[in-house]
Amino acid sequence: MNAARQAHAWRPKKQPKRRVLVVDDSEFVRRALVASFADDAEVEALAVPNGKDALAYLQGQDAVDAIILDVSTPIAGADDVLRALRASFTHHPYVVVVGHRNDRALIDDCLRLGAHKAIAKPLNVDAIHVLLHAAFRRNEGQRTRGNEHR
Repeated sequence: MNAARQAHAWRPKKQPKRRVLVVDDSEFVRRALVASFADDAEVEALAVPNGKDALAYLQGQDAVDAIILDVSTPIAGADDVLRALRASFTHHPYVVVVGHRNDRALIDDCLRLGAHKAIAKPLNVDAIHVLLHAAFRRNEGQRTRGNEHR
């Protein structure tokens, strides 16, 4: 094997980007969150304005790794999205629900329905990045450990 092929053989495989779906009726929030991932080499962020569009996207596209879901999203609320995820999808993404402090009852419902974490508005984008990357690392570690036993 020549030197060029040997050097190529040692390169680690490039991992596909993690996909994050932002679901929020506020265009400002959607744009801000998607833009916050623009320089993240590991994440591709996309956005939709409501729960109905989120479910349509999830049914018609590749799976997403995480969803940032506004608890008060219109046209199929966060609770509807979470129920549909639990009932109809084999892949369950990491779900972060966001809402105002006065949305506590909705947030609690979403956590009972399977959301992994709740974050209060106004959003701290850096905290969301840290949270998602930690979840991705945990998920990757679980996959690796699960493959060791096969």
